[in-house]
Amino acid sequence: MFSGLRNPLADPEDEVVENVKEALRGADGHSKLIGDYITVRRGLQMYVVEGVGLVTNLNGKGTDDGPPYRDMILEDMRKLRFPRPEEFLSSPDTAIVLVRAYIPPLVRKGDPLDVEVRLPDGSGAGSLRGGTLLECTLTEVAYAPGKGHLKGKVLARAQGAILGANLGDGPSDDDFLRGTIPGGAVYVGDDRDLAVTLQREYSNYRMSTRIANRIGERFYERDRSGIQQKLADAKTHSRIDIQIHSQYRDNYPRYLQTIRHIAIRETAVEKNLRMQELAKQLQEGPTAMSAAIRLEAIGRDALPYLKSGLKSDSLEARFYAAEALCYLSNTSGVDVLREAIDKEPAFRVYGLAALSASRSPEAVVALQSLLQHDSLETCYGAFRAITTIDPNEPIVTPVKTNANFRLHLVDRDSRPFVHVTRRQKAEVVLFGADQMLNTPLVLRAGRSIIVRSSRAGDRLIVTLFQPGQPEERREIPPRLADLILTVDELGVRYPEVLQMLVEADAQGNLAGPLGIDELPKAGRIYTRPGSEGSATETPVGGGDVPNVYDTADHSESATVGPIDPEDDELSPEGLGDVGFTLE
Repeated sequence: MFSGLRNPLADPEDEVVENVKEALRGADGHSKLIGDYITVRRGLQMYVVEGVGLVTNLNGKGTDDGPPYRDMILEDMRKLRFPRPEEFLSSPDTAIVLVRAYIPPLVRKGDPLDVEVRLPDGSGAGSLRGGTLLECTLTEVAYAPGKGHLKGKVLARAQGAILGANLGDGPSDDDFLRGTIPGGAVYVGDDRDLAVTLQREYSNYRMSTRIANRIGERFYERDRSGIQQKLADAKTHSRIDIQIHSQYRDNYPRYLQTIRHIAIRETAVEKNLRMQELAKQLQEGPTAMSAAIRLEAIGRDALPYLKSGLKSDSLEARFYAAEALCYLSNTSGVDVLREAIDKEPAFRVYGLAALSASRSPEAVVALQSLLQHDSLETCYGAFRAITTIDPNEPIVTPVKTNANFRLHLVDRDSRPFVHVTRRQKAEVVLFGADQMLNTPLVLRAGRSIIVRSSRAGDRLIVTLFQPGQPEERREIPPRLADLILTVDELGVRYPEVLQMLVEADAQGNLAGPLGIDELPKAGRIYTRPGSEGSATETPVGGGDVPNVYDTADHSESATVGPIDPEDDELSPEGLGDVGFTLE
């Protein structure tokens, strides 16, 4: 970094020692912030896990072909003492599929993962519509020169009803060869934490210890005995392992920002002078974002200075001050965040994430008020934040269903909304618990259920058709919640419920808009009021997405390889399990 000023013939180790001395002394040209000495080594990469599975309930469109997958599936079924495996595979209702999931950054054991399912090339199966993936294991996969793809540890277990890949994006895809299962896998591997590496010219154990101690002084948790546990540990002269703080569990990009702005060395006098200067910068929109994150990195000593930012004439400045206060477990800025979320879309996703991180009663009250907002993304964003704070909060407690999805009925005074998810979880939210369907209508719910309105339009007739069985009929009010619960009781699963809602929306039967993964967006532009009537535009948040609101497709950026890139070779554990690369 600064070694170009030194004798090129000097011993490299001596030069590193001298670099470290000058950095810790604060010599001219050396940064005071940790972020200028480290790079993230491990923990933020998406990783691919893959396997082979069986899909059932294909209504005659399945097949038992697909060597070599068939032979390997049979071998696994025999190991599990599966009764009559050849007969099961030969059923036209069954097909062999390739399964993939992505392990996200900083994942914890038990976290849900989205699943992708597809038929292998050359498969004779006609469609995955109506299919259910039986439980299968997913393993890490790496490429070894001369050996091809190798399978490693079992890291996830996947199962569930399959959604059509294009559901909600266009015409109904009655036959599809690819699909997804939102939240259909469970991560069973070890918790993933961060590892950072010191830049080479500062790779010295004294430096790594100092940085780990500074991070640990700012970020720590308490164990069951109340003993303070630092979240950073210097493992070597160049590597520091960092656990994520619970306050940032759902927004790890901000955690990294905060760590990068911790001072590597600072006297009490220097810190006070710096906080006073940052407090001035916090009052003005153009400098408020940077000042707020630097004050947040200082910690609780910066609370009075952040609170002063709440009095700024600039909404932008008030927002950044309030956001940082929430991450410091202070509720002084909750009302400011609610105002910013309401009025300015560019601040919305970051304000909601901050309220979620606050986990305070005041934040929950503010979020509850936003459930009445006139935009669907704000309503659902607030809903997601509340369920992140407490999934058992009475206002969002789900109604019990038989299928593996959640139905939430949220009271709403104004125009109703319906929201469904295709990522992270299987969930239907009715904003307007008593919203009624517009009649006349005719809807399908899966292969076997037809829904019609009565002639008068005041009742719905739900009819179940099953081969060899008499028709089963139910009459219910044209209330959307009653319809969903009725078809659920008759055996309809989440993909069929979504298809029914998409069809109802297309026909104009819903009382309000249908949203699919309608989350607040990151990277929006804020138009800042300027002097003399001029205005400037600035991006908010640097484009980073709080992971609680991230529904992006990460398939192109995911890595095929061991979860821990420090492993020179895959662990032999799990090498006998089925796992194949999806080309």
